[in-house]
Amino acid sequence: MTNLSTQSPIHLVQITDTHLYSGLAATLLKMNTQDSLNHVIDLVKIKESTIDLILATGDIAQDASFDAYNNFSKAISELGAPYRWIPGNHDNIAVMELISAATDACERVITINNWQILMLDTSILGQVHGRLADKELQLIDTTLTAAQNDAEVEHCLVCLHHNPISGGAVWMHDIGLENGEEFFDRLARFDKVRSMW
Repeated sequence: MTNLSTQSPIHLVQITDTHLYSGLAATLLKMNTQDSLNHVIDLVKIKESTIDLILATGDIAQDASFDAYNNFSKAISELGAPYRWIPGNHDNIAVMELISAATDACERVITINNWQILMLDTSILGQVHGRLADKELQLIDTTLTAAQNDAEVEHCLVCLHHNPISGGAVWMHDIGLENGEEFFDRLARFDKVRSMW
């Protein structure tokens, strides 16, 4: 677990669903996803003078290729901030772990000042829906129990890719978190949970 210290307030940037490919000119639904990410990065540079941590919350790659993750890492390096990432339904955690082996990018628990951030893996390889596996549910219990008992941790942020609440749009019904109710039941046990991304 990394402990980061910064001035208050804490400055986080969330980037999600970049859907990058190995090729920089590749498109998804007629949109160049690399160009889209570059525009987001340009906007972040304009809007945020300080960034303490970037949270990449899944579907980083569309083709789960080594090069797609390299393209992401190279693009966000322009922001000059550390990042952590979790997989979405288009990602491959094994490739993500391989490419980030010499870094903290796959780290799941981060403490910044009086906040603890928990990054959850809801991906199921080859499926569009998500599920918190038993090991992820155990990680919730272990991490949030430790935070509950740590006087220096006052707030917890929980990050995941799949939406735990069924959306109103028909196309969202098949891509949510299967055990969202169980997820919320777990979180309800801990009064330091302040936000979910």
